[in-house]
Formats: sequence, C-alpha cells, structure tokens
Amino acid sequence: MFYRWRLLSPFLWRFKIDNVPVPVAEILIGIVLGKGVLNIVQMTPTLNQLSSLGLMILLFLSGMEVDLSIFKRRTKVEKKEESFF
Repeated sequence: MFYRWRLLSPFLWRFKIDNVPVPVAEILIGIVLGKGVLNIVQMTPTLNQLSSLGLMILLFLSGMEVDLSIFKRRTKVEKKEESFF
C-alpha cells in the first residue's frame, strides 16, 4: 500500500488535495494503472475475481454507512411539529 501512495503523492500535491479517503485513492490508482490510462496492469482471471471481491466489499462498507432512520415514515403530528419550526 505504501507504494500506491508514493505513486499518487505527486498528483495529490499538484492538485493540493490533502485528505483523500483510502478507497478513493485506490480506485484512482487502479484507473491510472489499468487499461484506461497507462495499461501497466493486464486483466487476468485472478485479478478479475479480486476486483469483483473488492467491489463487493466496497459496496458492503458503503451500505453500512447509510443511516436508515432517514427512511422511517413520519406521522402527521411529527410533520406538523417540524413545519412549526
């Protein structure tokens, strides 16, 4: 992981980005090293499975961050109290 940050650090310094979450940095590095830009990393069946696993983990962790209470139905009384303020 240390090498990934060394690759990305000149870009972060150039655009004055100080605090980038690790998953975002990993996705950006994957785009740069993959067939989209530099074509350094070739797709193999093992890498394909690992990328699918990584996507599943990313979606799982993103789902764990969602606050489900915002989807809770509110009663008419709660709506009236909310509109009062």
